Amino acid sequence: MEHVEKSELFGGAERPIALNHRELALDIFPFIRGRVSGSRRLIGNFSDLPEVLRFVNSREAKELAHLGTSCPDHFIRTKVRPLFVPWQAGSNVENLKRQIDSALETYRKEYAEYYKSFAQPDSPAMRDANPTVVLIPGIGMFSFGKNKTEARLTESSTSMRFM
Repeated sequence: MEHVEKSELFGGAERPIALNHRELALDIFPFIRGRVSGSRRLIGNFSDLPEVLRFVNSREAKELAHLGTSCPDHFIRTKVRPLFVPWQAGSNVENLKRQIDSALETYRKEYAEYYKSFAQPDSPAMRDANPTVVLIPGIGMFSFGKNKTEARLTESSTSMRFM
């Protein structure tokens, strides 16, 4: 197998890490949590681990995130796929909020279509259509669960895919 440098993974870097990415994460976190907690209260976790930032800032991140989870264990925690918000570091927070809302609308629609395409007459009701993982270039990864442990397990099962 050919050796690939870490800097070349996922098509290489396309976006920079926002200089104030942790400030932005603190600022946007309550907004995201409110949006994904629509039908049930969720606890959140934020990660800006190097492997997470390498992935979310990569050239192929959006397409790879849209492919979805790699195994059933991940599916339980991360649903079909994470939500990727195509934000450009440097644009303002209000723009980011609009992009989050737009991306969530698309995500929920695609989730409902996915469910309907595989549902059988005896299938359980569709789960909450909100994502449990939100990826934002320049900032990092937000993960959510019913408690702190589940939010961290969701984060760790997702970030393992980026290594």
